[in-house]
Amino acid sequence: MFNGNFLDCKPGTLSSKLVRGKAIFCWRVGISESLEVRRTGGIATVLGNAFHERVAVCQPYLIPSTIVSSTINVHDYIKSNRNLNVKLIQPKTIIGTEPAPFMARFTARGSSAIQPNILKPDIAA
Repeated sequence: MFNGNFLDCKPGTLSSKLVRGKAIFCWRVGISESLEVRRTGGIATVLGNAFHERVAVCQPYLIPSTIVSSTINVHDYIKSNRNLNVKLIQPKTIIGTEPAPFMARFTARGSSAIQPNILKPDIAA
């Protein structure tokens, strides 16, 4: 695990000498961050989601990525430990968990204000 330029991981901010073969922690969530990690030889990203604490961010990442809401805690943990490892595992769908832990940003949160008979406008559209 490498905490490169944890502020953003934007293009041109990471060194392939330091990143190659590692999982990288980036302060912000975004496709450009995962592209920069991939371009410099990183194998995965841990992305901080400080701005949308309980909202799932759905983006097409090109390398294995996970999003964490405890951004400051993760950063502090990385800074206080030298030999960290990341274990990549196949994700699982857990059915019957209530309440659902997160909702995607684009998902409606109730009935339509325009037509109350439509419960989920995002599905109806």
